[in-house]
Amino acid sequence: LTPLDSNYQVGLIFFDVSEAEEMHKEMVSQPTSADAKILPMTLDKAIQMVRARPTPSGAKDAEGKDVLMCFRFFVPQRQKAHANGLAKDGFKGGIPLFRARGMTIEKNGETIVPLFFDKDDLEAAWKTMCDDARKEGRGGDPIPSRPQVDVEELFDVVEMMEQLGTRHPDVKYIGFFPPQKSVSILDQAQQGQGTGTAKPQPAKMHMNPKG
Repeated sequence: LTPLDSNYQVGLIFFDVSEAEEMHKEMVSQPTSADAKILPMTLDKAIQMVRARPTPSGAKDAEGKDVLMCFRFFVPQRQKAHANGLAKDGFKGGIPLFRARGMTIEKNGETIVPLFFDKDDLEAAWKTMCDDARKEGRGGDPIPSRPQVDVEELFDVVEMMEQLGTRHPDVKYIGFFPPQKSVSILDQAQQGQGTGTAKPQPAKMHMNPKG
């Protein structure tokens, strides 16, 4: 928790666990936030919390008024820098997502367009796709060694999905891919507590010439 002004507290939601840990170290060194904790949550829950109206936190300010609680996303700084470098006019703000043109996933008979929170994960997935295609001797046009990457904004994508999902049932499915470094750290923490779960089999990436 960090103060927004005298009547608000804001809970920060991170996508990069290393940034959360850095903030946590600062907070636990302060007497007023020594009991701060890092808690994992799902993306849909996080979006719901950020969209929600401020609610009473249970604390009072110096005048006895309720201190309200709200939640905000902490923009991952390294990914913001990547987005600024890719966007033609600079990234306009928000949470950046990275999409490789032509990359899709076939899973359970559905075509999914992967959106990555970490550009490095996108590039790693692209390399794996190229390696798999070469090993399997897939026909067709050769896959470029480097992807063409577009930048999207999280809430723009969510709003588009909400609007198109009801009117256009055949709209492409979208899959959000969390930062793998953060997932790995959280998995290690859960396994240390005996709460690890079996991982699903990864889906294979494919090149869709239609983009």
